[in-house]
Amino acid sequence: MAVVEQVVGILGPSDKAEAERTVRMLAGVSRTLREIAALNQPDNETPPNGSDDDIPCDIDELRHALANRIEQLIRERTGTQEWNCGDAPGGAA
Repeated sequence: MAVVEQVVGILGPSDKAEAERTVRMLAGVSRTLREIAALNQPDNETPPNGSDDDIPCDIDELRHALANRIEQLIRERTGTQEWNCGDAPGGAA
């Protein structure tokens, strides 16, 4: 950035409008460089807490865990202890 300022200082703008364009361009370049630097910073990850569920690596294990979770949610909402696909609300099987 200092090199660019030195070059502009040496060459100098030919008129006021050119000087303003140069200042705006340098401000844009500076802003872009700050944004790029921010993107290159490591993310501050929030450590997982005990309520985070682990996602199973095996697709069948994932399906089974999802089915169990859905059944648990339905039991909680309906207040029933047992429920299976044949007992689905709305007559769906």
